Amino acid sequence: MKAVFRCDASGRIGAGHVVRCLSLASALAEFGTTSHFVCRQETLSTVPDLSASGHEVIVRPSDEPIDVEMLSEVFPLGCDILIVDHYELDASWETTCQGWARIILVIDDLTNRAHDCDFLLDSAADENDNSYADLTPSHCKLLLGPEYALLRPEFARLRDKEQKSRLTTDIRIFIMFGGVDALCLAPQAVEAVLEAKADGDIYCDLVSGPLARSLPNLKELAANSGDRIRLHVATPEVATLMAKADIAIGAAGSASWERCCLGLPTISVCTVENQRQIAERLAATGAARLLGTAEGLDKDTFRLALQELIDAPDKRQEMAAAASALCDGHGARRTGELIRNIL
Repeated sequence: MKAVFRCDASGRIGAGHVVRCLSLASALAEFGTTSHFVCRQETLSTVPDLSASGHEVIVRPSDEPIDVEMLSEVFPLGCDILIVDHYELDASWETTCQGWARIILVIDDLTNRAHDCDFLLDSAADENDNSYADLTPSHCKLLLGPEYALLRPEFARLRDKEQKSRLTTDIRIFIMFGGVDALCLAPQAVEAVLEAKADGDIYCDLVSGPLARSLPNLKELAANSGDRIRLHVATPEVATLMAKADIAIGAAGSASWERCCLGLPTISVCTVENQRQIAERLAATGAARLLGTAEGLDKDTFRLALQELIDAPDKRQEMAAAASALCDGHGARRTGELIRNIL
């Protein structure tokens, strides 16, 4: 079977679209599906893992259209499934690909435009949400809720191991604000960690993308931290670092489900509007402490929230259990099995 992914990443839109598509491509590979990614040039520098994934990548410059004519030139026999994960594409584009693709799967979390697809996946939506009823064809099957969260397989593997105790005196913090940290929130979180107090030692694993606006500042903070802050740039070990952590600080995007899978209590921030649904759901279930939007946040806001969790190990345990109950990490494989059975 042949799958074609249409997704992009950049300093403006971040890396999340491509990261979750890579997770689904890995799951599809287990069922003998060959995946091909069609994207803009900036995607490769924003998500280095794409080039190293082994999947074919077809790159087009920003001034050249990516439409069904272009896709037909590259893939004259069409494809078995077209996966579209792109906020700038809607039913008008998807309709032109009907026939060229046997099946179209859209990945979305905005519920703000119509789609012409056979499947629509939104891991942030409530399972009983009917927001897509008027935005999709009557035959479209909706895959809603975190059971379809597209995580890399290492998260489920680490989840299946013994869960980490949250009652230790030494505290390890995990900080990640996406691949680009467009709002430069990571330095504020790091400064909060450096000022926090605990009965034992406090360490921090800080993950950044190579194009993050905050990277120069983060390098300086890590270099002057006395080895308390360890900076990881474009690391493939995100799941391992999360699994070692006691508390996470980060954006309320798709990484929220990674943290939930590993039962990691989180201090989260809505960095863009489409994260609000996830953020409010996690806060309501007790899986995360939501600080709101980035507007008005500063180092002291992070420090107070962090100190509260450091001082309350029982609260951390409760948050870990609530988070773990939301996502089992098998969403990519679950979706891959569904696609295999249909095709």
